[in-house]
Order: sequence, then structure tokens, then C-alpha cells
Amino acid sequence: MIVMKKVLDTVSKSPDYILLTENKKQPYIVEVKYRAHIDKDQILSIAEQIVKNWETSYIFLISKDGFYFSPVHTIINKGGDVEPLSTNWIRQEIQDKYKKLAEDWLWSHKDTQSEKGQNLK
Repeated sequence: MIVMKKVLDTVSKSPDYILLTENKKQPYIVEVKYRAHIDKDQILSIAEQIVKNWETSYIFLISKDGFYFSPVHTIINKGGDVEPLSTNWIRQEIQDKYKKLAEDWLWSHKDTQSEKGQNLK
């Protein structure tokens, strides 16, 4: 039982994505979170937990307001503030397209947790 718990703990702390640059020299460890509303204290708490296991990781946040993307250390240093996803990473027209998709899929269904004021992930 103890071995199984260790395995489950390890898996649950794994990042959602590991992205590589084209030259495969720079990995980006990314944790994805969905939030109907951004709560800075909650985002700070998430960043503090992630940094314990993944020192150089990022949080990608999908919310009703748009997309956000910051290194966990930046989020911690700014007290839970996460920066909007830069158009240097993803062009604005693509962000707008996927924001619409997120609105349609994640927040338009009346039976989703976000309608009840809860987080999706």
C-alpha cells in the first residue's frame, strides 16, 4: 500500500506538459489550470506547491478573462499575479479564437462546476 501511495503521489505531482523549443535545448514545464475567476491567493498557493517539485516551471491559466502564462517564481514574487499570455508567444487572433472556444466549451454549460463558483481543475 505504501508503494502505491508513493507512485500515486509522484504521478499527481507530474506537470501537465513538458514543451521543448525547436532546437530541443530549452524545456518548459507547464502546469495548466482552468479558473472561472482568478483568485490571486489561490494562484500563489498553486505556484508555491509546484515550485517544490518543479523549480523552473510555468503556469498556463485559462480563465473567462483570457489566457495567462508566467514562471512560478514570477507569480510567487508578485504575490499571485500571473501575467497575460504575451502575443510574442501566441498571436492575438489565435488567442481570441481559442478564448471563444473556451467560453463555448468550458463556461457556457450550465451544469459545469464553474457555474457553481467552483474551479474546473
